[in-house]
Amino acid sequence: MSGGQKQRIAIARAIAGKPSVFLFDDCTAALDAEKEEAFWKELEAARRDSLVLVVTHREATVRRSDRVIFIHEGRLNAFDTHQNLLRNNELYRLVLAAEMV
Repeated sequence: MSGGQKQRIAIARAIAGKPSVFLFDDCTAALDAEKEEAFWKELEAARRDSLVLVVTHREATVRRSDRVIFIHEGRLNAFDTHQNLLRNNELYRLVLAAEMV
């Protein structure tokens, strides 16, 4: 099985359990763009009454968040929406730009 296939099975098991809290650590790292989009749509449908916490460094993932807790070098740097952080936090923009390199 590929890394992406293993990851999708683990995520499906988590969703099937209908937990009140989901905690994902870089949950879409091994998925291509098409599979990532399908994952987010499925999770959105499954999470109706659940809290979803996602640890990520990928802008494609963080863009979907209601709120972002930006931690840099082990310290809380900011807490806001992705758009507000892009507008108002230079370090946040630099970290996201570094991902694109």
